[in-house]
Amino acid sequence: MLSFSSVSKSFQDRAVLRNVTLSIAEHSRTAIVGVNGSGKSTLLRLAAELITPDTGSVHRAAGATVAYVPQDYAPLGEHTVESYLKQRAGVLELEQELRQLEQAMGNDNPATADSYVAVTDRYLALGGYELPGRMKQALATLGLPASLLDRPVAQLSGGQQVRVGLAGILVSRFELYLLDEPTNNLDPGALDLLAEFVATTDATFVLVSHDRAFLDAIATNVIEIDEHDHTAAAFGGTFAEYREAREQLLAARSARYRTYLAEVSRLKTAIRAQQEKASKTKDTQPRRDNDKYAPSFFAQRAARQASSAMRTLEQRLSRLETVDEPRTGWELRLDLSRTSRSGEQVAELCDVSKTYGDFTLGPLSLSLYWQDRLALGGHNGAGKSVLIALLTGSTAPDAGTVRLGQGVQAGVLRQSGINLADGASGLSVFQRHVPIPEAQARTLLAKFDLGAEHVHRPVIVYSPGERCRLGLAVLMAQGANLLVLDEPTNHLDLAAQEQLEQALLTFNGTLLVVSHDREFCERVGITRRIELADGQPIADKPAQLTSGFAPSKPAKLE
Repeated sequence: MLSFSSVSKSFQDRAVLRNVTLSIAEHSRTAIVGVNGSGKSTLLRLAAELITPDTGSVHRAAGATVAYVPQDYAPLGEHTVESYLKQRAGVLELEQELRQLEQAMGNDNPATADSYVAVTDRYLALGGYELPGRMKQALATLGLPASLLDRPVAQLSGGQQVRVGLAGILVSRFELYLLDEPTNNLDPGALDLLAEFVATTDATFVLVSHDRAFLDAIATNVIEIDEHDHTAAAFGGTFAEYREAREQLLAARSARYRTYLAEVSRLKTAIRAQQEKASKTKDTQPRRDNDKYAPSFFAQRAARQASSAMRTLEQRLSRLETVDEPRTGWELRLDLSRTSRSGEQVAELCDVSKTYGDFTLGPLSLSLYWQDRLALGGHNGAGKSVLIALLTGSTAPDAGTVRLGQGVQAGVLRQSGINLADGASGLSVFQRHVPIPEAQARTLLAKFDLGAEHVHRPVIVYSPGERCRLGLAVLMAQGANLLVLDEPTNHLDLAAQEQLEQALLTFNGTLLVVSHDREFCERVGITRRIELADGQPIADKPAQLTSGFAPSKPAKLE
């Protein structure tokens, strides 16, 4: 279905991909993994023919219909819901072309008739005639009324836009899907629908995702892009099998390197011992028959023997195959263990309500206690972000009261990572939240992989992952004892997610998490879960989390 042959790509003299050779089998579901900035999105854009390689070539199956879905695939404001869904399904322009050709058919032009047949065939291949029924079914499955089809996208709530964006994938019928972070911002129900679509649709999928449970459910192959040499390696099998194989490979490389270092140390120690032996000139052998030359003879012989042994050892050392130290990538060095103690009651909301347009949160009451680990759930648009804004004081309620407990210092990580209200640089945004000297600030930011090339750039041009790391740097420096994390894993690569989880396990304060990442919630020890639906709490109970998905895994494809 898709192949890369010796493909290399650079941007502004920075190599992103080097000599990548890959083959994607028809009907496979291939996950592309790697650290942020390693070239995953570039690989997808090359496959979509949006950019061209500097060297090498990319080939797709002849005549294959292809859908490229970028990270931010929420619908654009100038569309109605219907026109957006038709555009995502690839039939909007075809319909317009068919109407133009139908008007021209009256001229009895054979060329027009041939064009009409060709466009009709493409329309049929994309399922255009069945699309109206599929659109209504997809909207109903996502809890949206069919009456939205005539509504401008700009009039929808944020949660509705996210679900319409997913509907654009579900109604399409392509042979090759190139999906870049399709799981971002999807609630659990929507994630299940997407997983089922990918697992059961008779198409080929190449996708980038940091959602481990999603990848466990759908991946039949994995491609890993190396952050150091920018090459790509293919792993056959599921995502879980890839993770196990990768751990074993890293462990084997580390063991081989330790064995190599031990042998080098042993040989060098032996060489030094022979050097010391050869340098001795005093004979330790007893004199026999008053032979005054014997001591000199024995000393010289011992020196020759030591020198010979030393040369043999040096030759063995020189012939020893060099084993390079396994390269490790950037690590999220996040320390959340140093916090102060707040009062027993951390926050209290009493009969709070807040209205935005047609949406109203509440009235609701909520108490949060010291060392609670609370997950806030619910579908997109249920009111989770509004509740966080009320709880942290960034917005005032229309009715009711909000009170933070004694000694509470809240730290908030938004979905975007950090506020993008102005064109300020990363350094100035950090110092606005954490007023420390510039040198100290730059040292701390460097621990989050935000070096000299980042700190003076405007935050608005940061990648989502860079904004998230900047937000985490602010949290660590503030030393908050109440952490409020809104979708913290959306833009972190797999390694950084695991490092964030380890840091949160050492955090001894109060944690409030909004996350659709089920594995993340399990790993950070969530003890309590509140579900929201249409602005109202429908459950407040001990956490019973599962990282599984409803659809069964497809059979492994060779």
